[in-house]
Amino acid sequence: MSEKKSIIVQGKTYYVKLEAHKDKRCFMDDACFKFYLTRLKSCLDAYQIELHCYALLPNKILLLMSPSTPTGISSMMRVVGRAYANYFNQRYDLKESLWQGKYKSNLLKNDSFILDCYKYIETAPVRESLASSPEKYQWSSYYINAFGGHGRALAMHDQYKIFGAESLNRFKHYRDFVAQTYMITELCLTQHKMLYGCPLDSKVPKSTFPFNNWNPSFGSTKSEKPKEGESSK
Repeated sequence: MSEKKSIIVQGKTYYVKLEAHKDKRCFMDDACFKFYLTRLKSCLDAYQIELHCYALLPNKILLLMSPSTPTGISSMMRVVGRAYANYFNQRYDLKESLWQGKYKSNLLKNDSFILDCYKYIETAPVRESLASSPEKYQWSSYYINAFGGHGRALAMHDQYKIFGAESLNRFKHYRDFVAQTYMITELCLTQHKMLYGCPLDSKVPKSTFPFNNWNPSFGSTKSEKPKEGESSK
């Protein structure tokens, strides 16, 4: 899932991930989160990018974006990343690298997977034990996608619009979707495709599921991690 400028296609949607260097934190307090998010949102128009959802976690950043130019994502991530790194290092009197290399991106080739990406990103704080439910985490886009308030800083993806088009309450429809139980195999397949760079519409052998790194998600069942040699249902 490494960054490749040649594969950035304008008008397509990308899952983007940026991690802190090694096991360090890139956000220490609310002021850090606010600085990065403010700078990110202020650059969207300049680099012609639509931001659909996000989650800023203590040690990583998860984004879902659609660029209007081939260089929009790479340029914006570089500018925002450098600005924040300078702020962070000056504030904490550091001179070391903040980020673990360049950001990683993955093209969502199958539009049907986009809402799953929304859910995966916005439930990340729950999987990371940062909040008991998505709406209780301040530094993600869940509250807007689930209750309203979209605008220039957070745009509805076409698949999001279609998803709630026939519902009397689009936002409740979305909240119900996010609250639905994640099957273990579904979560692991989603993680595998998003974290290991496989095409999101490809078939991945179940033998490659990262069960050793299994994490229950928001609304997950009480099903236990499959034992070695057992098949999951």
